[in-house]
Amino acid sequence: MRVQKTIEENLNHFFPTLQIRGEEDSKDYKDLPAGCKPGDLKKDFISEERLLKRQAARKEWLASCTDYADEVVAHPFDKFNTKDAVVWIDPLDGTSDFVKGNLSAVTCIIGLSIGGHSKLGVVHNVYAEDD
Repeated sequence: MRVQKTIEENLNHFFPTLQIRGEEDSKDYKDLPAGCKPGDLKKDFISEERLLKRQAARKEWLASCTDYADEVVAHPFDKFNTKDAVVWIDPLDGTSDFVKGNLSAVTCIIGLSIGGHSKLGVVHNVYAEDD
């Protein structure tokens, strides 16, 4: 719950009009402190240039998705209004694996949709062992 609280609090600080939907109920963690505060973070830690470069690199892959052509859209998302965006948070995907101690199957997932269309997602394998 603290992970979701931290993500929400920081996103709300930097993007106040952004809609956020999380798996956990905010009533359950309203009294928990966030793991870090907005002052500890940099809003521009990933540059717009890097995002656009990565999007351009995906064009070839997107073109190969012929089986899903109706679902995959290749246009960039370099400009959008946060009022049209929703961030989806699952702070502990794989809860049953977590309980069983199968930590390699546990992730934190954050997704972004704009205008009702999925645009990007981040899956962080929290317990991955470093090589």
